[in-house]
Formats: sequence, structure tokens, C-alpha cells
Amino acid sequence: MGGPDMLIKAMRALAMTAAGAWLGGLTLIAVVAQSTFVTMRTTGVARPDAISGQVMAPTFVRFEWMQGIFAGTILLWASSRLFSASRTRRDLVRMGMIVAAAGLLGYASQVLTPKIVQLQPLLRSQTPEGEIKKQFDEFHSASVQSSMILIVLVLALCLEMAWPRCEVNAIGLRQNGQTQ
Repeated sequence: MGGPDMLIKAMRALAMTAAGAWLGGLTLIAVVAQSTFVTMRTTGVARPDAISGQVMAPTFVRFEWMQGIFAGTILLWASSRLFSASRTRRDLVRMGMIVAAAGLLGYASQVLTPKIVQLQPLLRSQTPEGEIKKQFDEFHSASVQSSMILIVLVLALCLEMAWPRCEVNAIGLRQNGQTQ
């Protein structure tokens, strides 16, 4: 009952949990960020976007660390599948999705977010039409787009991981050892 098979099942369950938590976190951050900016604009404070940015920037930095943990957990499990004797084309496709998601996360956390955080203090002292605002808007737009792509990638990954393994043999379609 135990042994290597139980370890493989535990690793898969942990990877699936990490993928679900990653997707849930991405969705929550998208809702919270949007709500923060919309709500702050109704408060009557001066420069509501700058204040919202101050509130959200540390949240994004912390969440990117969590995303890295989620991605690493999934990558570890997927790597173990790649090196197993029973690896399939599906394992290669899954690894491609994980590498793409992790690469996009790396770009966001190492390039986009640090630049946004660096520009925010300067943005508060600029007029809304200044050069710094233009740079900030470009980095912010790229960050939002990368987050949307990341949500789609992680959703596809969650679906792929949850989809049962199917094999076709001479007898017919089999799913997890059961004839369909």
C-alpha cells in the first residue's frame, strides 16, 4: 500500500494543491487590485491611484514569492514525471506549460514589479501627464497583461493535471486501469 506509489500520489496531490492555490491567488489578486483602485477613487483623496499603488505594491511583491513556491512545487513534481520510465507526451506538454508560467512569473517578478515599485514614489510628485507616468503606465500595462496570460496558463495547467490519465490499447480506451 505504501512505498514509491504512495509517494508519487502524495507528490501529485501536493502539486495539484499548489496549482489550485496559485490559480485562486491570481484570481483573488486580480479582484482585490481592481477593487482597491475603484474604491480609492471614490474616497475624495488627492491622487487616489498613487495611494492605491502604495497599498498594492507590497502585496504583489509578497504574492510573487508565494507564486514562486507554487511554481517550484509543481515543477518538482512534473520533473519527477519527466524522468520516470512511464513518461508520456502529455508529461512533456505539461512541463512546457509549467516552464512558460514560471518564465512569465520570473519576468514579472524580476523586471516588471521592481520597475513599478521604483517608479511609484516618483509618480506621486509628477503631473498626471508626465514622462514618469507614461513609463509607469507601460510597465503596469505589461504587468496586467502578463497576469492575464498567467491566469490562463495556470487554469490550463489545473485542468490538465485534474484530467484523468487515459490510455488506448488493443482492448479499448482505459482510464486509470478501468475499461471504459
